[in-house]
Amino acid sequence: MCDCIKKWILPALIAFGFVFVYEMILHGQWLQADYEATSYLWRTPEAMKELCHFGMIATLASMFVLLKVFKIGYQGNGIIEGVRFGSLMGIIFGLSAFSVYVHMPISMELAGKWFAVEFVKYVGVGVIFAFTASKCPICSK
Repeated sequence: MCDCIKKWILPALIAFGFVFVYEMILHGQWLQADYEATSYLWRTPEAMKELCHFGMIATLASMFVLLKVFKIGYQGNGIIEGVRFGSLMGIIFGLSAFSVYVHMPISMELAGKWFAVEFVKYVGVGVIFAFTASKCPICSK
């Protein structure tokens, strides 16, 4: 069981925890003024609270998928491998977030912030994957 925890469950849960806290801080604090200025585009806070479990499930599932993608190319080169993976994923997801500017009436500034938020988030996820790929905090193997 420890091998399963070490290789799949623990890295995905740590990455999920990082993403959850990171997004809560960034979207709940840093981007709050941007969201208030465009409040007509978003659900009410009450409605978001009712639906947040869907986002949490999707985020957790995506961490398992990203972990699988990371492990396909993992060569054991340490943190730099996580930074490289996270940078690539950050560019992909950042550009996707930025492209919302085309079909939603948001500012170019908000689209740029979303790109930056996604880029940093996925670099963090990549570093977590690289750090947890070779060590098991439970059994140290």
